[in-house]
Amino acid sequence: MHHRSPPILAVSLLLGTLVVSGPGNADEAVVRPLASTGSVIAVSNDMSSVDVTLDFARILSFSEPARTIVIGNPGIVDGTLNDEATLVLTGKAVGVTNMIVLGEAGRELASLRIQVLANSSQITTIYNGTAQQTYSCVDACRPIGKVAPEK
Repeated sequence: MHHRSPPILAVSLLLGTLVVSGPGNADEAVVRPLASTGSVIAVSNDMSSVDVTLDFARILSFSEPARTIVIGNPGIVDGTLNDEATLVLTGKAVGVTNMIVLGEAGRELASLRIQVLANSSQITTIYNGTAQQTYSCVDACRPIGKVAPEK
């Protein structure tokens, strides 16, 4: 009895498109860069702050190779080096922290204030008398605490 694999569809990724050619050829995947959408932020020396939306990713690019990421509170934002010049930030909780990016020989490439903001279309607040609880509701609701007002 011959087992036929189901057809495989193209899947979009954050930084490219994964294309699998034909059924049963998963080992032949190719990643192709997407056209620029303007969502990549080129980090410059005069940049001091970056905003990230809760539960979404933000891409930062550097003109020099980045080697180390130091995040003040990794519970607020997660950072991953995609390659030497590209960093992906993901908002994990509403709040503010700092991030330092180091390059060759530990030289500081950037020192940034990272602010994770709630997207009003994904936030639900439940009031129980004077108490309130705020939830992020993208696929499933999870508590995120109180959203701090702008200063």
